[in-house]
Amino acid sequence: MSDGLITELTSINELMSITGLDYEAASNLLEAAGWDLSTAISLHMPDEPAGAAINDEDNVRAPILATEQVLSYNPAGTEPSFHPRINTNPFPVEAFRDFKRESSHRPSDVDKAKRLADLFKPPVELIFKQSFDEAQIVGQKENRWILVNIQNSAEFASQQLNRDTWTDPSVVSLIKFSFIFFQRDYNSSDGEQYVRYYPDASVQPHLGIVDPRTGELVYKSTGFVKPKTFARTLHSFLKDNILSDQKIEIEDDTKRNMCDMTEEEQLEAAMRASLTEHGDINQPIELDSNNEDEGRSATKRKSEQEGKQQTKRTKETKKEEEKKKEDTKKEEKKEEKKEKKEEKKEEKKEEKKEEKEPTEADFPEGDCQVQIREANNNTLRHSFSEGDTLHKIHRYAQWKRTDSSSTPFHFMTTFPNRVFTSEDEAKTIKELNLGKRCCSC
Repeated sequence: MSDGLITELTSINELMSITGLDYEAASNLLEAAGWDLSTAISLHMPDEPAGAAINDEDNVRAPILATEQVLSYNPAGTEPSFHPRINTNPFPVEAFRDFKRESSHRPSDVDKAKRLADLFKPPVELIFKQSFDEAQIVGQKENRWILVNIQNSAEFASQQLNRDTWTDPSVVSLIKFSFIFFQRDYNSSDGEQYVRYYPDASVQPHLGIVDPRTGELVYKSTGFVKPKTFARTLHSFLKDNILSDQKIEIEDDTKRNMCDMTEEEQLEAAMRASLTEHGDINQPIELDSNNEDEGRSATKRKSEQEGKQQTKRTKETKKEEEKKKEDTKKEEKKEEKKEKKEEKKEEKKEEKKEEKEPTEADFPEGDCQVQIREANNNTLRHSFSEGDTLHKIHRYAQWKRTDSSSTPFHFMTTFPNRVFTSEDEAKTIKELNLGKRCCSC
């Protein structure tokens, strides 16, 4: 092997170790550089200066240059907050919103079946848009209860309420007439404020009714409620709980504190509240600072009188209910008797149907001659055994009768005169002493 070939192989190996090229690529690069190792390295790494020294260490990428940027911008100059961001949107998120359909706006989409977003959308036309405090003020002015629904869009029961309950015509009618509908998502600012006030709402979906005058939670429920059940619940609630028809005057749209009232104003407010509970809301109240005791005693007498009247009405109502119950029981007994009679008649008919048509074999000859005279003076004669019953004679007469009448008949003897009843049907001829006697039917 010549010295020139050894030199070429050495250069190829060195270039492969420096640049990481394979044998063929290193050979071609050296051949293009005239077998000059430095020139070949410069061609492979153009950023390196031509006369740069060869670094025998591992080829390591240079570090990324340091940069400086502003990560957050706080125009108010306050300290950065590390609390989780609060959702400022007061209304629930539509979990099944169809953005593709909203962006297309093609007329053909209108004719298609409703999407999930349409089925589960919140009742925007019913929702009160302002804060809960504003809802209380409006509720006091308009004498309407506050119906609260705190939702969690991740719970399917919340979506069921939107789809079924809040779209039911009966529920919608009751809400529009007697309620302010306050629906919020639990992680909105209004929703979190309500949960702080009423911890029962920590489990969603939450349903509650709040008295706008006192802020008391007078009804609460959790989970999905069927429309008909909820409509009955609201109807029953409105029947048992009545807000005053008298509007409460509010100065500057804010609640007036009892501590800011005078003693006379506090007494007047208490008396008005008492009259409101007893239903007398339109009677004017005049207070005189010199006659406060008389006013209290008059109110007390009025309350006692109304209490007596209410007790009297309650007793009368109980008596009427008891009377109705007694009448109902009597009617039920009569119906039972009628039904029993009808059942007995049907049983007798069935028994007659089940009886087979008799034949001569059913009436063998015996040693007791019995004559039966029909109403048309026709005489039937047959010999029965002493052990045969009156029922058997009755069957024979029914089978052999010649008159065309279908009316039932009865057995009787002429001497002594005796009429046989149904109780005698099971007795034998010997017991009835009918041997060699004549019977009429």
